Amino acid sequence: MRPRHTWPISRVLAIAFCLLIILSVGGMTAFSLSTLQQATQDQISKRASQDIEATVERLRDQLQPARNQVERIAKLLSDKRLYPDEKSQLTDVLQGALVATPHINAVLVVEPDFRALIALQEQPSDASVIFSNEENNPVIRRAMTQARTSDEAFWGTPIYVPEVGTLINVVKAFRIDGEFAGFVASTVKVTELSAQMANRRSEITTGTFILWNSDRMLAHAKMTDPHGFGISQDKPLPLVADVGDPVVTAFVGNQFMVTDLFSPETYPNLKVIELPGRDWPYIIAYRDIQEFGQPVWTVGVYVNGEAFNAERWLLTTVGLAGGGVLILGIIAALWLGMRISRPVQLLAETAEQIAVQDPEHIEPMRPSRIRELDQASDAFNRMIAGLKDRAFLRATFGKYVPESVASQILENRTFVQEPRLRNATVMFTDIAGFTTLCENLTPAQTIEVLNDYFSAVVEPIEANGGVIQQYQGDAMLATFNIPTDRPGHADDAVKAAIRIEQILSERTFGPGIPIKTRIGINTGDIVGGTVGAGGRLGYTVHGDPVNIAARLEVMNKDLGTLVLISDATRRQITIPVEFEMMGELGIRGKQHTVTVYSILKHQLSHQQETAGDDQ
Repeated sequence: MRPRHTWPISRVLAIAFCLLIILSVGGMTAFSLSTLQQATQDQISKRASQDIEATVERLRDQLQPARNQVERIAKLLSDKRLYPDEKSQLTDVLQGALVATPHINAVLVVEPDFRALIALQEQPSDASVIFSNEENNPVIRRAMTQARTSDEAFWGTPIYVPEVGTLINVVKAFRIDGEFAGFVASTVKVTELSAQMANRRSEITTGTFILWNSDRMLAHAKMTDPHGFGISQDKPLPLVADVGDPVVTAFVGNQFMVTDLFSPETYPNLKVIELPGRDWPYIIAYRDIQEFGQPVWTVGVYVNGEAFNAERWLLTTVGLAGGGVLILGIIAALWLGMRISRPVQLLAETAEQIAVQDPEHIEPMRPSRIRELDQASDAFNRMIAGLKDRAFLRATFGKYVPESVASQILENRTFVQEPRLRNATVMFTDIAGFTTLCENLTPAQTIEVLNDYFSAVVEPIEANGGVIQQYQGDAMLATFNIPTDRPGHADDAVKAAIRIEQILSERTFGPGIPIKTRIGINTGDIVGGTVGAGGRLGYTVHGDPVNIAARLEVMNKDLGTLVLISDATRRQITIPVEFEMMGELGIRGKQHTVTVYSILKHQLSHQQETAGDDQ
């Protein structure tokens, strides 16, 4: 019974649009959260970058004066305004350099014969100047070798001196009249850099560090002891792990937290690290600098996430408030959506069932109070009824002609199929000793056995793209590549034949009857089309290859084989199959002989007996 009143879909849509206004709060909430999160991320990135820039500037303030001094003294020597042999004048210049830059530890001038004049900051008196021969000093020898080939000032590898600790050094060669005449060098204590970090204060930064060659700690607030962390001449800088800063250790070990807080594309130099037992993750910002030579130095700062707790609380509040409104809107939308969408869902589900299910099993759509949906349900039910009629016609029709031909007839709305010449493979099958087998069966049992048998052999044929053309008693004709396209039709026919023999060797039929079947396969050009007259038409195939396939099936009986194929078929086979050549045999009704092959029986069954045993 149809409902007396239906609603227009316009009214339903009007109600839905009202709910969409409520749901828009979700979009605004998401936008607000995204904006707040982006602002927080940008704030962290900006302030961390500022701290890094401040650290780099202080690093330059510490180290650039040392470079400026060696370049100045080297130029005085190169311009002959100062001579290495004038020790008194040279001593005054070196001591003046130490006075001008008090954070420099030492300044020295070394000649090619390794005679050195060294001024030390720890002793600003005249005794602070040392004359020595550094020929046996490996650090000086290495610096001399590098200075000979360098015209620019360069930063050397950090060195450890037992009396003062680890030193950073800068070297500048000087040449007199174009000839190498020695180098000037100055050193800065690593502890000076670390002391700067220990005394530094920042609004957000928890720690600052400088890495050398990515795995050695060059400066850190903990490295104020010049002899700490097991440093020596062989190990002038401690490993990062030795310093005992778990955040930097995790950074060096690439133990980053997987999070979308800072995407690598937007914030390539920001990483998030989560340490066991800590309530908040750490955010690390870093920058690689190359102005102090190779390997590169990495300047980094890290921030405890707790510093942004207020911003997190704001994000949480906005999210909860927006989520509450959003949930209310979703509840209302779900209630109305279920009332409206159920008929539409049924319509869609029924439409999907049509593609995969027999129309006979599809239930008709129920009437709807929404006018347009009710009209659609009624039209859909009429369509289902038509599909059921068409499915019944197709199913019935397909029992008397090949399924592919039945489909073409229904699509083209004509039974007449134009003749088509195709290179195809033909298979004939026949039950061995069927006449003797039927003597002990009733007619009903005979039909039962045949139906059971044909069901078993048809499955592998159709699974490999074959089409059953006709049944003749216990015999059957199948084709591959006609009427439907099947490029590897010879392979498909052989695979189907092997599978048929395997199935027959493994089971019985009807009331426990074992069956063997003979198969003949041939390939060639055949014609398929509609034949008959008046109201009695049928689809069949014709051609000499069809007759040869039938003759090959019969020849199995004389040769004691199960499956025979022609040379025309064998030449098109690409799958691995073992054959035995039976010879060039004469075919009844043919003037020329045909080269015949049999498929070796061990491929058909592990326990197959000869085909002629009970024929």
